[in-house]
Amino acid sequence: MTIQQLGYFLKLAEELNYTVVANQFFITQPTLSRQIANLEQELKVSLFIRGHNSVKLSKEGNLFYKKLKPIFLELMKLIQNTQDAGEKKEVLMIGVQEEQLMSNGLTLAINRIRNLYPDLTINIHRCTMAELAGALENGTYDIINMLKFPNMSMAGPADFIELEVEPMYMAVARRLAPELPPQISSEEFQVFLEQYPLIMPSIMPDGSYDETEVINSLFTNSRLVSRKIRMIQSGTPISIPIQVTSCLGISVCNKSNVFSVDPEARIAEIIGAEKFRKGVFYKKEMDNLYLNQLVHLIREEAEKQKYG
Repeated sequence: MTIQQLGYFLKLAEELNYTVVANQFFITQPTLSRQIANLEQELKVSLFIRGHNSVKLSKEGNLFYKKLKPIFLELMKLIQNTQDAGEKKEVLMIGVQEEQLMSNGLTLAINRIRNLYPDLTINIHRCTMAELAGALENGTYDIINMLKFPNMSMAGPADFIELEVEPMYMAVARRLAPELPPQISSEEFQVFLEQYPLIMPSIMPDGSYDETEVINSLFTNSRLVSRKIRMIQSGTPISIPIQVTSCLGISVCNKSNVFSVDPEARIAEIIGAEKFRKGVFYKKEMDNLYLNQLVHLIREEAEKQKYG
């Protein structure tokens, strides 16, 4: 049993798609299948139930996933701390919501601080919104780049710098709407809702945030004729493009979502719908020269975008 095998298992348990996970680790699907099979053989249990073009966790696999993940994260942190032992490094940790392109204002600020402090190490990690939720409080990240939904607050004292205000877009498979215009009305969006389920992510773990409340808040001004929305909750936001491009349903997103660079998807602005706010959260009380400087640069970039 290797750390690599455990990492493969955790990601496959979340994505339930061999092709997607193999691509994320830059390995072939047969290699991934062999590593999972070796892990199952060592544990003497089947971790996954495999069907025709489908895979899901077995009862034993689900138990193994729930118990393993916190241990694995602590192990990764221990390995990193051990590697850093004896070396004094100035490091900034930045978390980015995995299905979002990094905000341009943050990218520009990072480039500027690298020029000011060439020896500063900046680590950027992508993870789910659920994983980002308590990241500032526990110190995993110094700053996080993500969407801000209505009434959302981070654990502990945190401030928010708004970098983008983006319209809501409908995302649909290119095969279902090859002639989709750049903008559609609320009524046209309603037609799509009556034909296809709306695929939305499970935003926070353990029901700590009401997804239905989020959806209702997003559609406050959209004049939808019917509130009978067939909604499918996906396990992770990053898996939604795969489901949409597979014609399993439609979704909604902001413009700087990964949908915008997916060649198999089409997006159209929904006229009259609520807008998405996106930016960075950081701790209000900071005793870190580099983080303070980065926040200052981000505010400068936000002002340039606002007035430029």
